[in-house]
Amino acid sequence: MPKILFVSKVELNIELLQLIKEAGYSIYAQVKSASEARRILHEKDIETLIINTPLTDEFGHDLALGVDEKLMTNVIMLVNADVIDALDQKLYGTSIIALAKPISKRQLYKTLGFFRAQSQKINRLNDENTKLQEKLEEFKLVSRAKMLLIEKNHMSEENAHKHIDKTAKDQRRTKREVAQSIIEMYS
Repeated sequence: MPKILFVSKVELNIELLQLIKEAGYSIYAQVKSASEARRILHEKDIETLIINTPLTDEFGHDLALGVDEKLMTNVIMLVNADVIDALDQKLYGTSIIALAKPISKRQLYKTLGFFRAQSQKINRLNDENTKLQEKLEEFKLVSRAKMLLIEKNHMSEENAHKHIDKTAKDQRRTKREVAQSIIEMYS
């Protein structure tokens, strides 16, 4: 279950807590200051940060901007309606969502749902990126091994490629493992 860090100088009310649970989140912790929140965010992987402004040690937008810039944490700021326009200008170009207090349940629920979907999409893209990086690394290793076979054994590129493929199949190893052993043998 994804975790929320709630930063507020006032206690989280039961209605808001219930809404957060309904949206599929759990509260990791509730703290009263930006400095406490920064410490936790430095130590733990928190999916979403909710800042109920103002905080005990700052308004909260510096915390939000720092988190948005450095972490993959979603940020929601709950602010008084009289300052939301000015805050929106400061937050323009960021992924921080500012909601005017009092917030509607529907608005917070939709925002949490959006963040959840966004996080899942980012996780899928990260997984895909990792797989592509692994394939690229394997391609580099196989290419390097082929070049060594061409240089040291005077093979053609086609024969070097076939040699790596055949060795991998015969020895029930990956092309990456075979390429690595060739590189180690000639280095």
